[in-house]
Amino acid sequence: MNGGLPVVMAAVTALWVRRVPSVSRISAVVLGFVGIVVVAWPALRTDTTRGATIADLRGVLLLAAALLLYALGANLARPLQVQYSPARLSIRVQIAATLWTLPFAADGASSSDFAWSSVLAVGALGVVDTGIAFVVFGTLLERTGLIRAMIPTYFTPIVGLVLGTLFNDETIALVSVAGMLVVIASAWMTSKPDERNVRLSDTTR
Repeated sequence: MNGGLPVVMAAVTALWVRRVPSVSRISAVVLGFVGIVVVAWPALRTDTTRGATIADLRGVLLLAAALLLYALGANLARPLQVQYSPARLSIRVQIAATLWTLPFAADGASSSDFAWSSVLAVGALGVVDTGIAFVVFGTLLERTGLIRAMIPTYFTPIVGLVLGTLFNDETIALVSVAGMLVVIASAWMTSKPDERNVRLSDTTR
């Protein structure tokens, strides 16, 4: 999913603002996607050898819908991000999300047991992994624009590989290391200024 998000974001944003990204920007996004495929290739090959099902049609369609909604949501939120600071906007989004998911939480409360360890874990994840992360991401959107801000999502599988090696004694295949270098090259290419970059203040033309 993280590998497909910059590609879908670039396509949706281009249609939204009616401005095609530069050739260098498109090349960087595609290169990053190729790097993600190379990183994941050893795991995909292992699953294929074992005869395991990698994906089914329903899962692929749901994934495609999620990517499309992420891209649409980012473009819909763009005018709000111009008016409000990332922190204020993130707080309002989290409050709305809490209200929308409250009925599901209430329904599952009867089958759950209270534990301080769970409360602390959820609090830490909510504050650090969601709250602070969304504020930082909002600041990145504000400074770099939509497409460039999506490139860090390419690093999620890399972080997963490194953490798996450190904490689960997993091994990193040499081809995955090559894929990491490709992703880093893609991020470097995307970091370069581009006159056709879409910023938050841009309007549909």
